[in-house]
Amino acid sequence: MSELTIPFLGTYRSVKLKNKDGKEFNITSFVSEISIFEDLFSNSLSGELLMVDNVGASDLMNLTGNEKLTIEIFAEPGSDEVEIKEFYVYSVSSRLKNNPTSEVYKLHFISFESVLNEHTRVYSAIEGTNSEAVKQLFSQYIGSEKPFEVESTSGSFKFVMPSWTPFEGINWYAGRSISAESGGSYFLFYETMKGYNFKSVEKLITASPVFEYRYEPAGKSFAAKDPSNIREYEIVNMGDTIKGVTENYTTLWTNDLIRKKYVKKRFEIESDNKGKLNDALIGVADQNGFGVSLKSRRDVFGSEVIIKPETRNVHSATQTYYYDSIQTKLSAMRQFSNLKIRFLAFGHRKMKVGDVIDMKFLQTKMITTENKDNSEDKLLSGKYLVTAIRYIFKAQDFHMSVEAVKDSRKS
Repeated sequence: MSELTIPFLGTYRSVKLKNKDGKEFNITSFVSEISIFEDLFSNSLSGELLMVDNVGASDLMNLTGNEKLTIEIFAEPGSDEVEIKEFYVYSVSSRLKNNPTSEVYKLHFISFESVLNEHTRVYSAIEGTNSEAVKQLFSQYIGSEKPFEVESTSGSFKFVMPSWTPFEGINWYAGRSISAESGGSYFLFYETMKGYNFKSVEKLITASPVFEYRYEPAGKSFAAKDPSNIREYEIVNMGDTIKGVTENYTTLWTNDLIRKKYVKKRFEIESDNKGKLNDALIGVADQNGFGVSLKSRRDVFGSEVIIKPETRNVHSATQTYYYDSIQTKLSAMRQFSNLKIRFLAFGHRKMKVGDVIDMKFLQTKMITTENKDNSEDKLLSGKYLVTAIRYIFKAQDFHMSVEAVKDSRKS
């Protein structure tokens, strides 16, 4: 068997369902497709399972949307080792009849930690660094045994939870944390197929690429089941400079109640290129086609925006001397509005959301053997941060739909 075909076969081995009465059913033969979603901006995994039923299984299993779903997924392509993934089925939808003896429907599922979270409220005081508080909320109140990677934070605090769920508390800390490792303040709490994470975007984008993709004209390499080949793609977004100006990509005004004055902080791209995936920012530049210096104009006329609602709502409890970190966070948040690509590729388990990948695209023109080496599209090519993955499992088929963003042009 060719090595390139191995990832294509790394799908699931079995699917089991246990209903509220404790009865377990093997539904592997009824499964048409399983989709599992990873999202950098979602606290837990979620997914859909499409069933084709011709024996009245829904009635026999007493499907009500309160079941335990167990999926055995091959851990590595070509091996017999499997990972057991357990989910909570919370809804049954799209029930349609194909014919008088067959019907299809979807089971919607989510990580069980989300269910435990919704049934838990925290009233106690938690003291320590934000990273320590996050670990305590997850281990003590959720009680999950899944791996949980937490980036260390600076400062020590004491906070009494006002009847929040554990995830609400963790997200509250995410909005008010400063990394002790990278100095970043754009923290996210999310789950991947490997476990839960509490990490800053600034730390994520400085990591080395874990995988390399390429999009090339159809040929022998494209036809092969090579996981590094992009089968098809679409450009979701390429940025909006007018929106960037109205939202103040680079300027933050804050009301300092202690010193009784407005504080203006800036994040100028030419003076600080740290925290960029590549080299030159493509969202907002100092120069444009008219030759006008936008930076000098802002220096003269200032900004018409005093306090943005985003600043007031997200950062109201952040201390004054953290303004510099807040500005970096706001800039990083808006960089996600620049270049976003969604693509389809053969499935593999070598990356997850939050990873950096390297992608190479060729220019839209006639590509030949002679000009191929000089035909790279540098605007689309470069390092991307993976923000979402949809794992699409079928009996003999495994694909991935991936969403990734970048903030700059490859040099």
